[in-house]
Amino acid sequence: MNPIQLIIGQWVALNAVVQDANGITIPGQDSAIVWGNSNTAAVTLKQMPTGVMMAQAIAAGSANITATDGAATNTLTINVVASQVPTTLFISIGTIEGSFN
Repeated sequence: MNPIQLIIGQWVALNAVVQDANGITIPGQDSAIVWGNSNTAAVTLKQMPTGVMMAQAIAAGSANITATDGAATNTLTINVVASQVPTTLFISIGTIEGSFN
């Protein structure tokens, strides 16, 4: 799974789906998922009343978020940055034609 990048303060909803060996979703297994977090200083996890797991970026750094159901596990890396730095800046200078009163 590709890492994602968040800015401090941003939230993201996490969703884990349990599938069998044929890739077929096993309904009702989402309640058995155990979530883990390698860096609680950078990212905090919060279970919503609806059952959705939310992750909030709270400090610069990286965290590996794991979802485990029995022997099955998967990891998502969240990279947290202080602010988004623009990589390209476009400036357009032009003239406005017309009459002004």
